[in-house]
Amino acid sequence: MGIFDVNAKLKKKAESVANFKNEVKENGLGTVTKDRVKGVKNSINDSIEAKKADAELAQQKKEEFKVNQEELRKVFVSTQKMGDIEIDEVNKLLKFNNASSNIKKNNAMKLLGKGVLAMYTLGASIAVEMALKPGDIIFRYDEIRDYNLLENDVSVESGGLGRAIAGDVLAGPVGGLFGSLTAKRKTRKSIDMMALQISTTNFCFPSIMISYLTNETKTKSTRYTNALSQARNTIACLNLIFSQCDNSETQQIQQNSNDPYEELKKAKELLDMGIISQEEFEVKKKQLLEL
Repeated sequence: MGIFDVNAKLKKKAESVANFKNEVKENGLGTVTKDRVKGVKNSINDSIEAKKADAELAQQKKEEFKVNQEELRKVFVSTQKMGDIEIDEVNKLLKFNNASSNIKKNNAMKLLGKGVLAMYTLGASIAVEMALKPGDIIFRYDEIRDYNLLENDVSVESGGLGRAIAGDVLAGPVGGLFGSLTAKRKTRKSIDMMALQISTTNFCFPSIMISYLTNETKTKSTRYTNALSQARNTIACLNLIFSQCDNSETQQIQQNSNDPYEELKKAKELLDMGIISQEEFEVKKKQLLEL
């Protein structure tokens, strides 16, 4: 801290003391103290009310989540299974089997799981509370945001909606795509944990952790190879889903761009903003409506 910072703090403190003395001089010590205490009480009450409102909102979100899951379970019909994911291709739904956000091992691994989760939910305690509960959760395709394959505390593979997959793109099962899993991997003789972290846009279950290895495993062992193969199948499925979502968005954009009424709406907005003249708007209107 520099000398100027110290002087500024001292000056601010002196002003505060002077203001307090003036209040006491004008209104008396009893009145000033009473007002200060009242202000503190009001602040505490406001804080309590805010926490109550947060708790009520959290409970409401939980109930909505439960109702939504019940409805999705009624219509979900598995048409394909890849890795730890079951897909309903008709309704564009998917289920993560054995989904959790807690890595079951020792305390260190549990802390890591919660730490990773907090990072992806920006510390939202209600979301963490929900996401740490395991279960077979059903999501819509467009609720899945991205994924990271973790080995110990390092992301060795990542991908997501609307962005390229990290690493080389290779052909995968049933036409799926997956990034090169060695893209970020450092050479290790063994690892303590392998898990796939999946981020979603769902408030009640914003982060999913699928564990593959939870104790020390040599990277040249069959156990490691099998775990990696399972993770690859799951990742391939996610990339297929991302590809379908991206294609749907592209088609929607193309449809909008070819829609004459959408183009006319844009031209009207330009007219209202004064960017084009009434005459130019009429010409464009005739072109679009083929008058």
